[in-house]
Amino acid sequence: MLIGAVCLGIVGYYGTHHRGGGFSGNEQQTLFFLVSFGCLLSTALMFLTSLCSLITSSVLSKTLFEFLYHLVSFILYLSAALSFLIDLTERNKGRYREDGYDAKMAAAVRSHIYS
Repeated sequence: MLIGAVCLGIVGYYGTHHRGGGFSGNEQQTLFFLVSFGCLLSTALMFLTSLCSLITSSVLSKTLFEFLYHLVSFILYLSAALSFLIDLTERNKGRYREDGYDAKMAAAVRSHIYS
């Protein structure tokens, strides 16, 4: 959850603070932001329900929902991160790199660890 929150924070920060008001990232950055938010929210809710109820924590790990959630979140995270990495490297092939290039690259690479 912490790695997902860091990735979401980095992409959210550079999508809002370096281009004016509101989130103004390109399509790949927006997709990565939305996938990160959705997976972080779902993981946090599953974690909180497991903490609040001992019965839930023992039953949830045996359900099909958890397997399908992890499978879908892995595929979404992988596709969004690859799309974001490809776009980021294509835009910054020249001598000059955009603001936050290193942080965005780290967020996209670390999201593979999270998934």
